[in-house]
Amino acid sequence: MNKISVLAQRAAWSPRFELLIISDTATTHAVGEVIFQELREADGIPNASLQIDYEAAQALMDQLWNCGIRPTEGSGSAGSLLATQNHLADMRKIAFTALKMDGQK
Repeated sequence: MNKISVLAQRAAWSPRFELLIISDTATTHAVGEVIFQELREADGIPNASLQIDYEAAQALMDQLWNCGIRPTEGSGSAGSLLATQNHLADMRKIAFTALKMDGQK
């Protein structure tokens, strides 16, 4: 299977982002132009336009992050906010348990 990479960068003179899809084989190939086709209900569910592996998806996410794209939900930034909230909840339990053992209410 070919290794597919999706590269991203902010367009120089517009608010858009540019994507380049390349396939690394013996020689490097790039996708030229993406053409949209009409989908009809009778055709059923279409095949995926592109499949990439985990590493390529992570690289794309990192590149989009470098372009200034952030997740829309608060706990989405690599789960760091949610992890911090969980850690604080654990620390509260430990502190309250220690206080009860010390005779405090």
